[in-house]
Amino acid sequence: MDEFTGLKKLVAFICCFIIEFSYSFDDTYGKINRTKELNIGQTEFPSLLDPQKCKENICNVLIYQLFEGLVISNGEGKIIPANAERWTLSSDGKTYTFYLRKNLKWSDGTKLTANDYVYSMQRLVDPAVYSYQSYLSEFIKNSKEIILGKMPIASLGVRALSEYILEINLTQPTPIFLEILAVSNNFPVQKKNIEKFGSKFTLPENLVTNGSYTLKKSNKSEKIILEANKHYWNQKAINFEKINYIFEKDPNTLIKLYQNGQLDIVTDIELDQIKSIKNKFDSELKTVSILGCYFYTFNIQSPPFSNKKLRQALNIAIDREFISQSLFNKTQIPLYDFLSYGLKNHDHTMPYWYYWSREMQIKEAKRLYKDAGYNENNQLNIYIHFNKAYMHRSIAISIASMWKQILGINAELVEEEWDNLVEKEKLDNYQVIRMGVLANINDVYDFYNILTSNNPLNNSNYKNKYYDKIVLDLMHELDPKKRKELIQQASKILLEDVPKIPIISKSTNFLVKPYIQNFKINPLQLYLLSEVSSIKAEGKLSKY
Repeated sequence: MDEFTGLKKLVAFICCFIIEFSYSFDDTYGKINRTKELNIGQTEFPSLLDPQKCKENICNVLIYQLFEGLVISNGEGKIIPANAERWTLSSDGKTYTFYLRKNLKWSDGTKLTANDYVYSMQRLVDPAVYSYQSYLSEFIKNSKEIILGKMPIASLGVRALSEYILEINLTQPTPIFLEILAVSNNFPVQKKNIEKFGSKFTLPENLVTNGSYTLKKSNKSEKIILEANKHYWNQKAINFEKINYIFEKDPNTLIKLYQNGQLDIVTDIELDQIKSIKNKFDSELKTVSILGCYFYTFNIQSPPFSNKKLRQALNIAIDREFISQSLFNKTQIPLYDFLSYGLKNHDHTMPYWYYWSREMQIKEAKRLYKDAGYNENNQLNIYIHFNKAYMHRSIAISIASMWKQILGINAELVEEEWDNLVEKEKLDNYQVIRMGVLANINDVYDFYNILTSNNPLNNSNYKNKYYDKIVLDLMHELDPKKRKELIQQASKILLEDVPKIPIISKSTNFLVKPYIQNFKINPLQLYLLSEVSSIKAEGKLSKY
């Protein structure tokens, strides 16, 4: 080595030492991110953190950090190995064999085995647990009979062949089954944890997890703190020692915290914030399409919405193009059928009036309204329920105005807290209610299955046996051409019956600081913090 080369290496070493030394000890000018805290702003607080019972997006997001399944959906929406390092499928397409990693542990340090998956999958279909998401297991042998209480939960087609080998038997070949396993409701929970604490097993002092993080603290509706799980099998994937979720109902407060440097990410950007945010943080504002639909749902088992012609009239009277342009600045796509844009292998089926002029559409809406038995002397008075948010209120005002102007309907707007809205949905205590559908998997499955007669999430109370059969057939159809035909048949039925009004196919907007690396929200509106890192040198922490 020549003298010049040696000198360069010495200078480089000294510089590195000085930089490391200054980052490690200088709190005034910032230090290297050794505390590795990440602050995320969110408007909606999760109602629960039970993997088998979770049905909200924020709940799914948090469970994705706290727990991990056999497979998971990454930031790009791809299904990747997680607790299972590999798997095989039998020649008849009905038996999956998963080989678990040998270094899996719960956050309390105990071993995680295939039996934990058997217990958790049985728990999902257990009638005593009563999970709204139990339908996700309908492809597993005996699941439907178990959910209906006709067979014991031990008869579910899931068994541990050894500590590290899990076998799952399906009733029929199911091409979407790996995607279903990536849904958080199929993630494992620890049996002794639940048996010891019952419904309180999700409290921070009790919860045992198997994901990259553990639950350190939860202040109702204010803050949730996650800490790195020291027993997680893939330690090198954890780049933050602590995750602080800050919950503020006022989205403008979140923007202020972000602007002040107290938040690194804000995942909820309201409609009325987009313009001002683009002016301030244009390069930090991200928009991604998600597999979600915005619906107005009818309670069709009760008058007046048991009248199909009335539902059709209300559907046609809505000017989706106006809503997309005026309210969303074209960031959301007008939706005319029941499937989100961006779904794999799907072409949209449009209603018969889609290609008509707006004048002809209005004429058709008025005709159907009259045929349903309404006129100037017999006007309809209805209630529209929606949860508190600028976007929901703006859409409700627009739609109520269209229904009033075109049909003469008097629509009273009822703005409620999210928990109250969910309770009304459960009790069927509504006429028209704002509810979205966010897909669990990248397939028509969720959008169609949610409207089958026996699905507990069928909040419209829609029942059509012919539709049920088509949906069941397409879930098991392996031929792409035949499957496409079945999808079109199902779409035509829904366009005729209109159990819900499709309004927009959704996108989501979020803010992320430039120093945050690889934060990606996938089409299912999920993300993995184990993929995220930071290049920021941080000083003392703020109050958040």
